[in-house]
Amino acid sequence: MTSYSSYTRHPRASSGIVSPPLLKATARVASQYLRLISSSLDVRLRDVSSAEGPNEPLAFIWSTTPALLTFWNAHSLLILAAQHSCPHLSRATGVVAAVADDSVGGLLTHHIFRFLGIKGQMLSVTSEERRLQDLRSIMTRRPHLAIAADSHGPYRDVNAGLARLVRSYEGNVRPVSAWANRSIPIFRRIRMAVPLPKTTIVVTVGAPPARADVTLPTKDLAARLRELLLDLEITRERPPPAATLCTTSH
Repeated sequence: MTSYSSYTRHPRASSGIVSPPLLKATARVASQYLRLISSSLDVRLRDVSSAEGPNEPLAFIWSTTPALLTFWNAHSLLILAAQHSCPHLSRATGVVAAVADDSVGGLLTHHIFRFLGIKGQMLSVTSEERRLQDLRSIMTRRPHLAIAADSHGPYRDVNAGLARLVRSYEGNVRPVSAWANRSIPIFRRIRMAVPLPKTTIVVTVGAPPARADVTLPTKDLAARLRELLLDLEITRERPPPAATLCTTSH
C-alpha cells in the first residue's frame, strides 16, 4: 500500500497552496472534534444487505470475499463520526482500507484517517502513472475497501473508474448512505455534512447490485450505482426507517 505519511511523493502538498503543517493541524482539529462529539451521538445502523438480519450488521465484512463500500463524499464526515461512536463500525475499520487521493483535500483526509486510527489507501489524481500504480496495488491485493463514489467530482455522480473497480470486485459492492438530524454543510460544491453534538446519525448499508448489473457496459453500470446510492438517501420526503441502535463505544 502506498504510504501517505510522506509528502515527497505528492508535489501538490508543498505547492504553496496549503502547507503540510497546516494540513496536519487542520486534520488534528477535525479529528479531535469528531472524537469529542462521538460520545453524545445517537448512532443507528441499518444493514439491508445482511442475510443475518439486524442482529448481525456488517456481517459481510468478516467474509474472506473482499467487499467494496461506496458512499457520497457529502456523507463522509457523518460516517467517520458514526464509526468512532458505533462499535460495529469501529470494528470494521480494522479490516477496511479507506481511500483518499493526493489532492490537498485528499491529503487532509489521509491525516484525519491517521488521527482516527483508520487504515488509509492512496489513489492518486495528480499523476496518471501513480494512479495506475495505486490501482494495480488495489486490484492485486483486493482489500475490503471504502471509497467515495464521487471523490474529486463531479459530485453526486459515479464515474467510469469506480464502475471498473466495482467490476474488479466482481460486483461485491455495498452502497452506504448516512443521514443526520442536526448538521451544518461545508464546501459549497460538495455540501459535506458536519454533525453537531447530540445528533442522531443513521448509517444505511444497501444490498449489492444484481449480478446482471455487473455485466452492463461501464457507463450503464456507473448509472446503476448512482441509482443505488440515491435510493438509500434519507430526505424530507423519505424519513429515516427503523434501524438498530448502536451503543456508544465510549
